[in-house]
Amino acid sequence: EIVSRDWSSDVCSSDLLVAACDMRVAAPSATIGIPAARLGLVVNHWTIERLVREFSWPIARNMLLTAATYDAASLHASGSIHRLGTLEDALAWANEIAELAPLTQFGHKLALESSAGKPELDELVVAARKRALDSDDVTEGRAAFAEKRKPRFTGS
Repeated sequence: EIVSRDWSSDVCSSDLLVAACDMRVAAPSATIGIPAARLGLVVNHWTIERLVREFSWPIARNMLLTAATYDAASLHASGSIHRLGTLEDALAWANEIAELAPLTQFGHKLALESSAGKPELDELVVAARKRALDSDDVTEGRAAFAEKRKPRFTGS
């Protein structure tokens, strides 16, 4: 899986897709972040586990708790983005990857995924996510986003 997109001013939930991909190519002007804290949302546990593994604990923590964004160059320097380039660059790399042994890639991907272990769905995490999704804050966060204004969260 390869993602390449110019996120120069568009930071949205599609950035979660970046964390889910195996290989990442980003435009040099890309900005990547998780705006959940601005929207009153709690990201699912699998995505948080993946974000921590793929982007590092400090970057994931900053994105999730403060809605921080990172430029592609910073994430490339950290190893979270594998290459900087255009859509054409990403497609060329995809073609190179497609020429490799698929059964070897499949075996390696299984081993990599199993080495991470399955995330434990702690009851407190599940309850916190449900509480946030059922709250007035999620409604306010979505409305503020749509209206391009700062949200007024109440914690209820």
